[in-house]
Amino acid sequence: MADDKQKRLSRTAFVTIGATAGFRSLVEEIISEKFLKTLQSLNFTDLVVQCGPDVNFFEAIKPRNAMESYGLNITAFSYAPDLANYFMQASHSDGGSIRRARGIIISHAGLSEALRFP
Repeated sequence: MADDKQKRLSRTAFVTIGATAGFRSLVEEIISEKFLKTLQSLNFTDLVVQCGPDVNFFEAIKPRNAMESYGLNITAFSYAPDLANYFMQASHSDGGSIRRARGIIISHAGLSEALRFP
């Protein structure tokens, strides 16, 4: 029963590539079958990707059946003026009235803002 409850909690993998420079090889890797199956095996529910100028590329190659195949809600955006909410969604176990399992933040080496979140 505890395992069922854990699976129902929202668990987010947030990938931030940056708003100005593209990183297509990382985009391809995070939507690869191997990566998505790994997220599924770890009970992730959401993959959120901030991919700057590669957002159209991401949308063109992302799997269309991610929810059915991996149980993942996959979303992407190019830019947000503040990423703090995304970092919190992936790093905190409780977000107000929303219960979440701890997630993960993936960033390229140039984004030091991600390091502020536990």
